[in-house]
Amino acid sequence: MKFNLETCSEDPRGIIAEMTGELDIESSDEFKSTLKGIIETGPPVVVLDFEGVTFVDSSGLGAIVGVEREGNSNGCRIRITGTHGPVAKVFAITCLDKVFPRYEDRESALSD
Repeated sequence: MKFNLETCSEDPRGIIAEMTGELDIESSDEFKSTLKGIIETGPPVVVLDFEGVTFVDSSGLGAIVGVEREGNSNGCRIRITGTHGPVAKVFAITCLDKVFPRYEDRESALSD
């Protein structure tokens, strides 16, 4: 399934990036590039909504960590919501669920 990322909502508190498909070796560069552009606009928070993501591989995980670093160096906090099923399992196995606290919904991620 092709990966897609769209900013579906802008809020003074941050930007929500809604994703669908598979975040893998084929899509990780596009993911990083798109999010770098979003982060450079200066939002205080970017919420990555994984509700529509069905698969994440090691390249995707590396891209997520890279985006977190990019955010940190630009004063932008990265928040994650919508992980479920195999995606949530990958976050747990790699302990990224400790690095990125999961939020129940977009509103919670923006409000924290």
